Amino acid sequence: MDSLLFLGYEFLAVLAPLCLIYLIRHGLDRSFGWLLIFGIYLMMMFKVTGAGTLYDISMYGFQWRGEQVNFIPFEGEASLINNLLNVIMLMPFGFMAASFFQGKAKTTKVISSGFSLILLIELSQLLNNRRTDIDDVIMNGAGLIIGLIIWKTCSLINSRLSLFNIKSPIKFQVITVVLIVFLSRFFLLNDYGLAKIIYNF
Repeated sequence: MDSLLFLGYEFLAVLAPLCLIYLIRHGLDRSFGWLLIFGIYLMMMFKVTGAGTLYDISMYGFQWRGEQVNFIPFEGEASLINNLLNVIMLMPFGFMAASFFQGKAKTTKVISSGFSLILLIELSQLLNNRRTDIDDVIMNGAGLIIGLIIWKTCSLINSRLSLFNIKSPIKFQVITVVLIVFLSRFFLLNDYGLAKIIYNF
């Protein structure tokens, strides 16, 4: 029961601002469902990667420690499972972002927005004592490219399938959705504060 409460709180804190802003600007249209799916995906990605929040700063302080950052690719023993998961995690982003972007320079837009997301996650992890690793950036980037290639391949095979050729792309820029979800999590999500209220400690 408590886990459902925490999950519901996270949904409200992270996704409610995105939905509210979109509904005010565009109303409930055919694109809203795609926006919600994309928002949930981003929310889960930030959760799994442990993206930092404002409340992490109050708990851990803001201190730069050299051992938190690794700029040397594949130094030491690399975890195959971890690297594989990092690749898989960004594949949906490459696929969905390619579906949402319209017009020219689609590939450039997908890659630039994807790497902006990756850097946002990695840098925010410095706020909660997690390790920022170049390996994660490389593997995430590989997943991003693979997702983009899958979308291009599917589009070539059958451009008429609505699954691969969205006729009503979201009306926000992809990077705008990323920033709204991230900032909502950063400023509004405080799991520790909710736990203090529930468990009275």
